[in-house]
Amino acid sequence: MGKRFGLRASITLVASLLGGAAAASPAADQVRATLEAKYPGSPLGTVTESPVPGIFEVVWGKNLVYVEQTGRYFLFGNLYDMVGRADLTSPRRAELTKVAMDTLPMQDAFARVIGKGERKVALFTDPDCPYCQRLEQAFAQVGNVTIYTFLFPLDSLHPNANLVARKIWCAGESERGAAYDAYMARGAQPDNAGQCDNPVARNVELGRKLNIQGTPYLIGMDGSTKPGALAPADLDAWLNASNRVKAAQ
Repeated sequence: MGKRFGLRASITLVASLLGGAAAASPAADQVRATLEAKYPGSPLGTVTESPVPGIFEVVWGKNLVYVEQTGRYFLFGNLYDMVGRADLTSPRRAELTKVAMDTLPMQDAFARVIGKGERKVALFTDPDCPYCQRLEQAFAQVGNVTIYTFLFPLDSLHPNANLVARKIWCAGESERGAAYDAYMARGAQPDNAGQCDNPVARNVELGRKLNIQGTPYLIGMDGSTKPGALAPADLDAWLNASNRVKAAQ
């Protein structure tokens, strides 16, 4: 193997052969045993052969990496089939980041309904995140959605967000949605000290367990996840897909 496999940058490996589904094999089992011996205690998941001879797909915690048979050289990036014109990594990575909606602690969120509210989505949001504010504008435009809102302040980026999040929660069960909307639209903080019993710390810990790196972060009814702010048309399409709703003809 050449030294190029040692590059930890976001490298793209281009495959010139058609990619099939990854499969377990004696060779993959051997690579798994090698990785377990070399990196004890690591979050090692499945190991399967990739479409590229000698390269194996490894689930490493929430990440998807590629490794050669000695377990020394790792490749972080996407594998492309240039003949089939397909990204082979992104669909697999999407499967790894799925979150079952019914596993979320909904008692630590508050629901906001826009329009009929037929489509459902969970949202991890930082009240001082400008991208979250942009996403709220998109929600208002697309409508017909119930948003289960988890307050998830990013203290390292927005030092005041934790206090604001607690104030929003402490506005009371019937007022939380309105308090959140008012802050996101106008910066109007609720008139309380943010000292009530609240789930903000639990939400932050939950986000870490789910490997949420930033906000906004959406979780759909089908378990699919979507980080970042979406344009209204893209948000509408994603909500339809994640709720198994056919787009209007």
